Amino acid sequence: MTVRDISFGSKVGLSILSDKWYMLVLQFLTEESKPLMAVRNAIRGISTFNLLIILSKLESMKLLSSEDYEYQLTSDGVKAQALISQIEQFGNQEVASLSDDF
Repeated sequence: MTVRDISFGSKVGLSILSDKWYMLVLQFLTEESKPLMAVRNAIRGISTFNLLIILSKLESMKLLSSEDYEYQLTSDGVKAQALISQIEQFGNQEVASLSDDF
């Protein structure tokens, strides 16, 4: 079997998980509601306007839900958060193994 490209679903998943702001928001939020200002104060380096755009996009992907400017992860958001954690663990293991080589 010849493989020339990854699936569309893989491309979409990777584009979400490789975006810095998506990942920071998904790492910070939990299943408990957090007000916008708590999210804003925790995630530095992004304007409030752009943060609202990121939150809106994540909500449209059904990774989080909101009510009255309070945000929380959905069940799909919790799954994405678990993937991020696994990616981080894998990366940490690779960094540790690279440092062992030197």
